[in-house]
Amino acid sequence: MALAFSSVLAVALAALPADDNDDRPVTAEAMRALTDATLAYTSLSGNNISAVWNYQMPNHKASVYTVNSLSCLWDYALNDDTFRDNILQLSDDDIILNTLGNQLIKLDAFDGYLKDTYNLPDKENDVDLAYYELALSPDDNNVAFLAYYGYDKYVLGTFSLKNESSDITAPQEDRLKDIYWADNNHLMAAYTENVYSSNMSMLNNSYLSTDHTHIFCLKPENLSELWNYDFTSNEVNLYSRFFALPKHQS
Repeated sequence: MALAFSSVLAVALAALPADDNDDRPVTAEAMRALTDATLAYTSLSGNNISAVWNYQMPNHKASVYTVNSLSCLWDYALNDDTFRDNILQLSDDDIILNTLGNQLIKLDAFDGYLKDTYNLPDKENDVDLAYYELALSPDDNNVAFLAYYGYDKYVLGTFSLKNESSDITAPQEDRLKDIYWADNNHLMAAYTENVYSSNMSMLNNSYLSTDHTHIFCLKPENLSELWNYDFTSNEVNLYSRFFALPKHQS
């Protein structure tokens, strides 16, 4: 697990300028990647580059509490790994937790009993993968993910919980932002074009341009594109998500 942690941290550090001669900017995304990799600090104001950083200990234990009394029902501790923030609700009975060591841990939601473990791929084409977003399919059979590919590229993929196989897209330079299962046959995703020149705020100043967020729909079985849409904006985007809207009555 120490090797997995070192790889994730190396990827995050490589996204920052190497020295004073490196003209790459320090972006909010790079700072967020370092935050996720070290598990040491958390932002008070989303993804803003001027955020204040609070110290936070790594999370080696998962706990479940009752809603009414907030009494602890059970704990599940890791000896040589650390939990990420991702919690996937498999059903009314099971949950899946993601660890920094690229492992998915399936637990009974009522007593914390370990039911199964799954290993996400650590590499693709001998290049390190560092996961930062997960989404479970409606039928509970597949996990979609976004990951850093090395230190300067991004990939999208799916992982089958049934046969523990994965499909991964070709690496791209534009940062993949969000994933969402519209249903079992349609996987939504989005990426920001040219993140190094995107809208951002620092202290009391805002630096604005025209951001392009590409929204696209994929077939989960082969990750082929069904359609895409170019969404443009002139505001600082600190957070984004897909939301399911109710169908209109007709």
